[in-house]
Amino acid sequence: MIDQKKELTYQYACKHYLRTKSLEKLRAYGRSIGVNRSTAKNKGDLIDDIVGVLSGRLEPQFTKKGAPVLNGTVDPEIPQRIKMIYEEIFEVKLKEDHFAEEYQKLMQSPNRILIEEPDFELRENGAVFAKKKGQLTQIQGVYYLLPLDGKDNGEHVVLHAELVERNALLEGDVVVCDALQGKNAFVASTVLEINGESIQTFRRENTLERLPCEPTRSLSIYDGVNANFVSCKYLEWLAPIRKGQRCCVIAPPKTGKSRLLQELAQSARALNPDVDIFALLIDQPLETVGSFARFLPAENLLYTTYEDEVERQVFLADFILKRAKRFAESGKDVVLFVDSFQALGKAFNDTDESMGGKTLPCGLESKTLQYLKKYLGAARCDGGKGTLTIIGTATTDTGNPFDDVIAAEIAPTLNHEIRLSAEMAYKRLYPALDRTQIYVERRELSAEERMQDELINKYLQQVGAEKLLHAVLQSADRAEFEKRIKTAL
Repeated sequence: MIDQKKELTYQYACKHYLRTKSLEKLRAYGRSIGVNRSTAKNKGDLIDDIVGVLSGRLEPQFTKKGAPVLNGTVDPEIPQRIKMIYEEIFEVKLKEDHFAEEYQKLMQSPNRILIEEPDFELRENGAVFAKKKGQLTQIQGVYYLLPLDGKDNGEHVVLHAELVERNALLEGDVVVCDALQGKNAFVASTVLEINGESIQTFRRENTLERLPCEPTRSLSIYDGVNANFVSCKYLEWLAPIRKGQRCCVIAPPKTGKSRLLQELAQSARALNPDVDIFALLIDQPLETVGSFARFLPAENLLYTTYEDEVERQVFLADFILKRAKRFAESGKDVVLFVDSFQALGKAFNDTDESMGGKTLPCGLESKTLQYLKKYLGAARCDGGKGTLTIIGTATTDTGNPFDDVIAAEIAPTLNHEIRLSAEMAYKRLYPALDRTQIYVERRELSAEERMQDELINKYLQQVGAEKLLHAVLQSADRAEFEKRIKTAL
């Protein structure tokens, strides 16, 4: 039984590692160890066959049939990493081979290998059960658990519709379950957790029964220590963001929208440990993705680059929004950062789902506008425990009517609008924030808040936006800032 457990762990660790390699490298390695027709298989099937040969389940077949492998040399890291996995799990020392030099480099690396032993359970009848986690998604009428980062890792976990109905699961729920290993997929048998709570204690708020209310609880984004960005200080003091708001940074190109969004996300994560922070980056450069990946876990950061298809971009946008809504219904505070609404609109506009409505002169479909409004409108504070805040970006003054129409259409749905000043950005002032171009919908203000707003507006009218920004920069705390303003007046 122990040997079988080690064998399953070995297969699991090998699959986990091989999924990180490109299909080209896997085909070259597969052919070198005797995988039959390695060039004709997709990545998932090829990994299964490679692990089958490595574990002795499949007989190696060394033939020259099939298409040649592009750049068919074997990456020396792959056999040596497989060798290291075997040695660590089975606690044996294998003989050196012709990759000895590369093997020694890997052995001396500080990040040698990290094997997380899977939670397998072996039953008396030989059945293998494993604990699996993923987000519930329905594809062509079948329910699956997909990885939280939205990437296909080649491992499929299927849930029967009866199990979904019995546990009142919804698309977007993060589910932990016991799953039986089948021939081509794992089949869920028992649901253990939903959205981070055990099945016994999980309760879902019925948000449809409550009317949305005015957001009142602030989202902390500045404390001067853990979060010390000037942009966050400015907004915290002059235009605080509240949980449940629909917020958008609308500005011309090259004024710092993505940087501002990244600083807001980083500060919100640092100062709000009880809030779930998600980020959706659509059609963004790798540099922008890297700036978010430095502080967000992989499962909370979903992104596409210029290489991804539009269907993939729209799928990820819906994928992360469904999870955010399910978390909010579970009583959690959630913030979703989106960069950008223009990129999301352009992606949806190129899909078949946008067809069938009215086409505007700029080529924008009316269904695309409806999709964006519905997406942004998911943010709300409904009076219960959970809230969903959406903070995104939109670009104007690009010369493309498509961009201007999207920015103009989503603006009425916002209750927190931040517009960056192109004039301040040209002067190399960052953040290019102008208090006169920031709109915050607050129907009920206390006497103290009303007095503070009047004081800031009076100072702004006398000295202008740039000097107000300098006053924020030069002040150590809010009390000093107010004192500086009163002295100037």
